[in-house]
Amino acid sequence: MSDNCLPSCESNKESAIKHGILSGVAPHFFCIIFLLAPLVGVSWISALWFGFFLKYNLNYYLIFISLFLATISVVFYLLKKKNLNFFGIKRNWLYIASVYAITVMVNLILVFVVFPSLADKNSNNKLSKADAVSELNLRVEIPCEGHAPFISGEIMKENGVDSVDFDYPYYFKITYYSNITSPEKITESEIFRYFKPIIIN
Repeated sequence: MSDNCLPSCESNKESAIKHGILSGVAPHFFCIIFLLAPLVGVSWISALWFGFFLKYNLNYYLIFISLFLATISVVFYLLKKKNLNFFGIKRNWLYIASVYAITVMVNLILVFVVFPSLADKNSNNKLSKADAVSELNLRVEIPCEGHAPFISGEIMKENGVDSVDFDYPYYFKITYYSNITSPEKITESEIFRYFKPIIIN
């Protein structure tokens, strides 16, 4: 690689990384806002978008949109370089491959790492020895790990639930006050009309 190529190659590398990250994150923007809204006191946003997150294959649609955005990004890049042809694609294969690879990687990190890490919920109540605390283990039929924080948030709305811990790929360990609620009440939550729960205690 010649010294003259270095600035151009570095620029292409930075461009591929930027476009890949943007293509990967953009479709998940509403998911991120949905999850963060209750933490900053604007839970009405979550209520407004509730129906949107009930779509069973939502994350797969979002990944498809990410790849579509990556394709648009690649097309504009090639147009800018006046390389939107077979030889131009061949000449810029490394840039194109990098954009798609980074887009897929960002999606995988969000769906399998970031969103599941947000699924553990705790009411921060200080338990005393007098509290009647029980555990409920559920297997919930969610399409992917990206739905985990959504399910946990809905479970926490049940009066008497103290905490929810998510375990890959679809297990939820729920700590609750047995003098306030019960497994039957918890599994009657509205969210479980859409995602079937199975008690595995």
